[in-house]
Amino acid sequence: MPVHFKVRASQLAMGLGLFAPGLAVASVCDVGQYAPTDPAICVDAPEGFYVAVTGATAATAADPGYFVPMAGATTALNAELGSYVAGTAAVSAADAEPGYYVAITAATAQTAAEAGYFVSEFRATAQTAAPLGRYVATTAAIAAELATPGYYVATTAATAQTAASAGYFVASAGQSAQVAAAEGSYVAGTAATAATDADPGYYVAITAATAQTAASAGYFVAFAGQSAQVAAAEGSYVAGTAATAATDADRGYYVATTAATAQTAAEAGYFVTETGSSAQTAAAPGYYVAATGASQQTAATEGSYVAASGATAATLADRGFYVAVTAATAQTAAAPGSYVEVAGATAATDAAPGYYVATTAATTQTAAEPGYFVSEFGATAQSAAPVGRYVTESGSVAAVLATAGYYVSTTAATGQTAADAGYYVPLAGQSYQTAAALGSYVAVTGATVSTFAQPGFYVPTSAATGQTAASAGYFVADSGASA
Repeated sequence: MPVHFKVRASQLAMGLGLFAPGLAVASVCDVGQYAPTDPAICVDAPEGFYVAVTGATAATAADPGYFVPMAGATTALNAELGSYVAGTAAVSAADAEPGYYVAITAATAQTAAEAGYFVSEFRATAQTAAPLGRYVATTAAIAAELATPGYYVATTAATAQTAASAGYFVASAGQSAQVAAAEGSYVAGTAATAATDADPGYYVAITAATAQTAASAGYFVAFAGQSAQVAAAEGSYVAGTAATAATDADRGYYVATTAATAQTAAEAGYFVTETGSSAQTAAAPGYYVAATGASQQTAATEGSYVAASGATAATLADRGFYVAVTAATAQTAAAPGSYVEVAGATAATDAAPGYYVATTAATTQTAAEPGYFVSEFGATAQSAAPVGRYVTESGSVAAVLATAGYYVSTTAATGQTAADAGYYVPLAGQSYQTAAALGSYVAVTGATVSTFAQPGFYVPTSAATGQTAASAGYFVADSGASA
């Protein structure tokens, strides 16, 4: 400590010969100095102390918040921003440590950074708010913590990180916002670091979804990460939920609309031959489908037919008609000369000999009438017995020759006529009788020959039924005389 000797005025006067009895002499230390014991000896105020007035006998210790860095100070220095002095008689100010700051001068203490703030350097004059994406949970922090993946910090001066909400995620550290799950993905819980793609069979149609949605019946989702369900196309269906694919309609079934939940059985009269069909097909003419859910049509068998499309059964051919082939679209009328007695016939029956069929679509054959005959199969008309022949019964296959002694002079005769007396028919199959010639006669009917007049008799006319005896006076010598 520097020591300064102060000479009293009386001493100085004596030395100069100026001393006079009764003259008072005083000694005063300058500012920055004081006389702790001998008033004649002034010493500099030590470090940490100061002397602000003259004539001091003691130095003043620097108050808290102040310091005196060197001896002989006349005043204490206030601690600057960023520093402080906690006690008295300080020779220097202490820098605020990391985690602390001093925002005023003449501070007596450093201030811990609040939660949400930090101080990373010495001698800080202010605390720093944790930036977006970081937080400070405690006081006196020297740095802000990065928000961890799954968390974010959306404000400055945050004291905690915020867990990502359900439907949101935070993929990396230090983020200031959560990210909404995109369409096609979801986040079920909190604090997620990634969104989960919707599974096949599920979809997510909105952003920030917390769950995936199962595909509805009638819809499917084939791949992961989809934002929409797909309607089953025509020809396919989806019966349940959460399907990954649509099912093609089976053979015998069809699906006519989109988003179908079931396949439809083909109706009776219709069929479906292929899988994945969107429509049923009407059975074609000549074919039918008897039951539902058919995959093929059935050809009408022989004896039946189908005239229109969409039939559920074949129709038996009517009586008078027949069907000779399969898959027929119409029945065939029996032609003249043939007939069909029963339904469902595969062929017409030719009329038998003795019978005929004059019209089409006949259900029976007609017997030839008496006077008529039919000699062949398949006749369309009866034949009249010619002259010289006759038919007595119906259903005859031939006309009968008139016997000798009889004749048939007309067609379609039902019997023969005996030759009249006076006439004869010498041969069978004759259409007329022959008159007995002159000189002969026929006494009975049905004669096959005439009789010559005997000798003594004569026949003067034709067609005579008897001979005439020669009159008295006359004679007939030969037979067959006409006079």
